[in-house]
Amino acid sequence: MALLAALSLGLCAPFTADVHLPLLGAAKAAALAVNQKLRLLHNEIDFGTKHTPHITLYLTEWQCRSDALVSALRSAVVQLATQRCRVTLGRAYAAGKFAMLNVSAPCARVASDAVVNATHRLAAPNQS
Repeated sequence: MALLAALSLGLCAPFTADVHLPLLGAAKAAALAVNQKLRLLHNEIDFGTKHTPHITLYLTEWQCRSDALVSALRSAVVQLATQRCRVTLGRAYAAGKFAMLNVSAPCARVASDAVVNATHRLAAPNQS
């Protein structure tokens, strides 16, 4: 009820969060190697010091930071923390101003579904 009241009064600002799995091992090494070459072209993403190569599981805007959202995210992420995923990287491609790699990681789908199922009711509606 308090969340509903806060939303109706505009006291809660929507916010965006990126839930992702960091790459490790050979997949991380491959992403670092590609990033080093792109850095020569003045790419702002720096996996060596500033950023983390990762697989995005869920990138969305939520209506309001709430105890329910924090609890749902914590529950989903704790379940994921005990898993190790085998990742196969495919060909690189451009997506806007980002270089992306096709990824095959069956456990990433399971992980993404866990996050989405735990939080979808709390996402901001009508996102593009």
